[in-house]
Amino acid sequence: KSISQLRTLKSLSIHGNNLTTLPNEIGALESLSSIDIAHNPLEKLPETILKLDNLYYLHIDASQRELYPLKELKQKRKKQKKKFYMVAG
Repeated sequence: KSISQLRTLKSLSIHGNNLTTLPNEIGALESLSSIDIAHNPLEKLPETILKLDNLYYLHIDASQRELYPLKELKQKRKKQKKKFYMVAG
């Protein structure tokens, strides 16, 4: 099964699962508002994360602050005048 079938999922915690990537299908989770990806050696995030218009909370490691496309995600939220909390730690 694909993660994209979980369209009504609101919160996703994959904290500490030793993941290096996230699937592109994450962008199809249109109800997703909260993601915890801390404590994973992620090298980048899929660009499809920019499609998550309901996402307002993201928990990451301090070292992940510069992951692509987080800067773009923050800029998009600011332009949309939507609240967005990125917690690093």
